[in-house]
Amino acid sequence: MKKILFLHGFFATGSCPMARALREAFDGQAIVLTPDLPLHPKEALKYIRILIDKEKPDLLIGNSCGAFLAQMLSPVVGIPALLGNPHFKMTDFLSGRIGEHEYKAPRMDGNQKIIINETLINEFGELEATQFDCCNPYYKDRVWGLFGEQDTLAHFEPLFLQHYNNSYHFPGGHTPTEQEVKTWYAPLAQKMIMEVTANQPMKHREQKPNLFGLCRVATEEDEVNYAAKDKVVIVTGGAHGIGKCIAEEFRKKGASVAVIDMREGDHFVGDISKKEVLEAFADEVIGKYGKVDYIINNALPLMKGLDVCTWEEFQYALTVGITAPFYLVKLLAPYLAEGASIVNISSSRDRMSQPQTESYTAAKGGIAALTHALAVTLRGKARVNSISPGWIDTDFKEYEGADAVQQPAGRVGNPMDIANMVLFLCSDKAGFITGENICIDGGMTRQMIYHGDYGWTLTEMQ
Repeated sequence: MKKILFLHGFFATGSCPMARALREAFDGQAIVLTPDLPLHPKEALKYIRILIDKEKPDLLIGNSCGAFLAQMLSPVVGIPALLGNPHFKMTDFLSGRIGEHEYKAPRMDGNQKIIINETLINEFGELEATQFDCCNPYYKDRVWGLFGEQDTLAHFEPLFLQHYNNSYHFPGGHTPTEQEVKTWYAPLAQKMIMEVTANQPMKHREQKPNLFGLCRVATEEDEVNYAAKDKVVIVTGGAHGIGKCIAEEFRKKGASVAVIDMREGDHFVGDISKKEVLEAFADEVIGKYGKVDYIINNALPLMKGLDVCTWEEFQYALTVGITAPFYLVKLLAPYLAEGASIVNISSSRDRMSQPQTESYTAAKGGIAALTHALAVTLRGKARVNSISPGWIDTDFKEYEGADAVQQPAGRVGNPMDIANMVLFLCSDKAGFITGENICIDGGMTRQMIYHGDYGWTLTEMQ
């Protein structure tokens, strides 16, 4: 059975009336895929490309903003496209609509808010400048346009005809009714499926090295880097140690990273134990980026024990280690992007202890438990996992002798051991992992220790 991939308009979703009408029109004849698209266009393009590689559709149908995206992708992936009322100048459309809006139909992730800001507009502007770069003569007859005669929003048939040959009209407006979809869109799409072969020889696919890398064949490295490219990442305690390493690795891979830390520096400076600080930080991130892809709760709780830890200090440790991550996720939950991931940094002390470490151990045990609770609550919206590091030397010092030998891995850990796992958990390769706590400790917590084994001795405590 043939497959059709439908790309909806800016305010629409994969459950909009047009999507529903297409599914009904092709019932029993073709499978119509109607995914919810990411708000940001570069993210949407990459998401669609991955979906195409997986589903291998025979035809793309795009409407308005979806047609804008379909036109760019069609010659890249070698699939014909039907463009309904394509809006080739989304910057003009968005400039007069800055602010908060809502999708006109439900999304699978439950997020109905749309934030239009300068960052989003500029991203569309970058794509507008290159949107026809991958167009080639072979596709002049393989990308068709369908234009509503009553469309008062988009008037781009002349621009379309500068690049393509097949233009059609229907007597409707910019957003077709369900009946118009069945009367005009579906028959034209059926005609394309019958007359235009979808499976293109590779020579007919455009290979120009532009369009933000979409025009070249994807590699395994691209798949890994996709986890971070153009993403918005929050790292608490990101100015030093493990957090700094995580932030740097995300930046290397093209992410925008927002750090909050008590230390002075070129980041948001503040104490996450304070409710108003977290609120101000969240407001700043959303005001600047409009979304969040990944949240890394890494800030370090206080470590004090039974003998010296006061009531206030113990409460402070729990606030930094448990309450703050909970509240930050709560603040940002409405703005989580599709495919969002949350990684909480726990500790192997969530299952083992030294004397006089109660405040730290309690906080780390709490964040591990919070992880699986959030994973269940945010199902379908974000994956949530935690990492329990063991001995990690944040100065990348290499140890010899007993300190190294005692570890089954043969060495003390370093921040990259944790950062690599964070990037993996945020990638699509970890798409089936949620609610888990992953211990990265060189095998120490799995090692049985008996007096006399391997040189271990016990001195009785008095």
